[in-house]
Amino acid sequence: MTDTQQPDRSRARARQHTLYRIRNADGSLLYVGISTSSMRRFGEHENATWWSEVATIEVTHLGVIERWRAERIEREVIRAERPRYNITGRAGSAVTSTDPFVCTTCGLR
Repeated sequence: MTDTQQPDRSRARARQHTLYRIRNADGSLLYVGISTSSMRRFGEHENATWWSEVATIEVTHLGVIERWRAERIEREVIRAERPRYNITGRAGSAVTSTDPFVCTTCGLR
């Protein structure tokens, strides 16, 4: 789905979502993600090769929204802030609401 295409909202279910930014000790942005269960997701990231660099995690509550809206916000933040370890969501990378979320560094879904 491109930014101009509209998702199928008939099957969308709104849930509480968070956007998180993971930074190293000097404040450089390592990774941006979204989740409906941040603590579970952080646990999954512990297997990433870059996890030892993590110093802080900032969590922003997006509210109760549909997944496609959270993905759009995530994509915009990744494109604007260019975290070191995100690949999916950068300019030129296709991200759709039907794509599974895959951490391209650690391979987790």
